[in-house]
Amino acid sequence: MKLTFVKGVGLGVVCALTLTATTAALAGTGVGGVFNLGDKNNVSATTTLTGRVAGSQLQVNNASAGAGATGIGIRVAAGKPPLIVNSSAEVTNLNAGKLDGQTASDFLSATGTAANSGELGGQPPSAFLPATGTAANSNELGGITSAGFVQGTGQVASGTATEADNGSQDLMLDFTNWDLRGTCYATGGRTDLVTHTAFAGTLTVVWWDPAGVSTATLAGGGQDANIIPITTNSYLAVIQMFDGTNLTTITATQVYNSSAGTCSFTANEVTST
Repeated sequence: MKLTFVKGVGLGVVCALTLTATTAALAGTGVGGVFNLGDKNNVSATTTLTGRVAGSQLQVNNASAGAGATGIGIRVAAGKPPLIVNSSAEVTNLNAGKLDGQTASDFLSATGTAANSGELGGQPPSAFLPATGTAANSNELGGITSAGFVQGTGQVASGTATEADNGSQDLMLDFTNWDLRGTCYATGGRTDLVTHTAFAGTLTVVWWDPAGVSTATLAGGGQDANIIPITTNSYLAVIQMFDGTNLTTITATQVYNSSAGTCSFTANEVTST
């Protein structure tokens, strides 16, 4: 009788242990545990599925049409990637709502227009000239207008005169504050610089001629300076005049024809600033 009771207790213990082991396996916990479908499975180790299949190694089909229906849901800690792949091949129909953290609204669509597409280097079209346009300062060089430079052949004004030996004057150049005249005498000619009557300033004159360097200071009211003595038959003179604002440089020549008793004068204003 005692022996039968002991056997019964032993069998009960064995059954209990077997049931416990089976229950633990069905619970799906721990490394090597059973993966239970429709239940939570907990394990702190990597699960690897390896095989050779000419198709999907693992396929999940979800026939639900519910609003939240998906194929696979992946949850990771903040800042961790949900997937790691080892292939650069394109995944068909894989769509993403962000690119490098930017949403679609941060990019242009295929037919979109950039906000600054009408600019070049940050400048709008109004900052540039059209192909046939003209710059506002196109008539300037270094901020100086065309009037400040010698024109054409290098003369902005010129004059010539031929007169008989009678002491008369011919006007060669006429400017705002002064004019240049040629006078012919029996022994040659001379050039005279004469201020205008309405000129209220002072004209400082320096000239280089065969006799050397000479200077004169002329006021308004028709004062004149004898540039070349009448005893010189032929000469070339360089004359500079400053009226307090503009500095003008001219060249003047005179040739005396003793047989004809005439004087030929030329004058060229070569710079005025």
